[in-house]
Amino acid sequence: MYKPFFLVSAALSLLFVSCSARISGNVYENGSADVYIQTSLEPRTAALLQSFSRNQGSFSIDSAAIGTSAAAAPGIASAQFKNIGASAIDGSIKISNIDDFLLTEESRSNAYRFVSYTRSTGEGSLSINLDLTKGPLIISLFSSDVADYLSAIMAPLATGEVLSAADYLDLVTSVYGGNVSNEIKNALVSISLTMPGAVKSVKGGTFTGNQANFSVPLTDLLVLEKPVSYEIVWSNP
Repeated sequence: MYKPFFLVSAALSLLFVSCSARISGNVYENGSADVYIQTSLEPRTAALLQSFSRNQGSFSIDSAAIGTSAAAAPGIASAQFKNIGASAIDGSIKISNIDDFLLTEESRSNAYRFVSYTRSTGEGSLSINLDLTKGPLIISLFSSDVADYLSAIMAPLATGEVLSAADYLDLVTSVYGGNVSNEIKNALVSISLTMPGAVKSVKGGTFTGNQANFSVPLTDLLVLEKPVSYEIVWSNP
């Protein structure tokens, strides 16, 4: 399902309520980044989204609309996506300034920063923080379809309702059945980021050399039972 993900990725995960997504990227010393995304829907989720679609016939992710919506968001220089199947897309996003990534005026004035990038003489750091306060602000930056689909699956990320992951999945089961809730429960967002120097520490993931890796359950992002927090610290060359 469409989802804004995450990070330079969590947020991208928010672009697509997607049942599976792979995100890779390169973060550069000047604070810019290139991010590559591949995401696809499981059959039951695709069928559910078709029932909400205004179009007739089989459901197809609108890669062009996603690219246009993403390209207009703060901190993004360009975005391109293409369909690799009716329910699967891949593409790339060029981030001009990570510190401005998905930063709204309301976020700026209320210190609801989603992504923070800092760099000193000896090291750099990238942190991602998402909670039920920031989620709706980020969703508002994208196509209304994103919010509509997230609301349709009753995701607290969109509704702001406080639920545990178990209660949320029970709710989805009661409305849409166990197959849809199991697809959501089992979905993961896999993220791999190459930093501009050797990684010193990672919160919420693993690292080797210049690369940080994360495997994020989709339910963590949709429910936000606890705030999602990730951090990468690296040595500047």
